[in-house]
Amino acid sequence: MATTKITKSQYDALKESYLAKNRTMYSLYVELNNEIEVSKHLFFQLINKIRREEGLNHYYK
Repeated sequence: MATTKITKSQYDALKESYLAKNRTMYSLYVELNNEIEVSKHLFFQLINKIRREEGLNHYYK
């Protein structure tokens, strides 16, 4: 069953991977799911949160 929350350290690792590397959404999703199972909905909520924090304008729906 997919979790509804992730820890701060998992969020920081996801953020670092998203910002530091030229990665596809799929590869980030797979990497996160190797550690903890999350739904696609939660994954894109997290990506949108990262984008807002970094001042980026395009968000995923």
